[in-house]
Amino acid sequence: MSGPQIVPLWPDGSPNNTVADADMPAGRPCVELYVPPTWQPVDKPRACVLICPGGGYTLRARHEGEPFAWLFAQAGMFAGVVHYRVQPNRHPAPFADAARAVRLVRSRADEWKIDPARIGLMGFSAGGHLAATVGIQSDLVRDEQDDLAATVSARPNRIVWATPSSAWCTSTMKARLAACWARRTVRP
Repeated sequence: MSGPQIVPLWPDGSPNNTVADADMPAGRPCVELYVPPTWQPVDKPRACVLICPGGGYTLRARHEGEPFAWLFAQAGMFAGVVHYRVQPNRHPAPFADAARAVRLVRSRADEWKIDPARIGLMGFSAGGHLAATVGIQSDLVRDEQDDLAATVSARPNRIVWATPSSAWCTSTMKARLAACWARRTVRP
């Protein structure tokens, strides 16, 4: 498998690109996209899992991103590590980046041979909180820089929580999750 593709989240010139985070692969918010190995031909659209590493919104834990993306890619899925904005940025910056990542992947699904109805958002710790927020309240914030927001849904088809910071979930989020569970739109 070749290395991951670095896909910037925001267009050139966007104020969302001005971050002081040396840990971002592209120097700005991006998705580090891992594709299935060449020995697994992509003959039909495949699922994609976007991973939000944890880190208390102060950093993104590397061990919660790339190893899991690589694992999903080896299993024949597309996977992406979402490099969202962290400290000194505050809400809604991380939310806008994660929502934009889902929209961007969904908007380029044909080009990348991804099934737009099989996009998952996985998160660890604070990234789990972020995945839950985007998954349950996908229209909570619409960044004015997001040209896809009016036409492409940010709601993932699946949410995967790995050690989520559920204590941060508000009673409103818990009620919405319970309603989704009752309709079986969110799977355990």
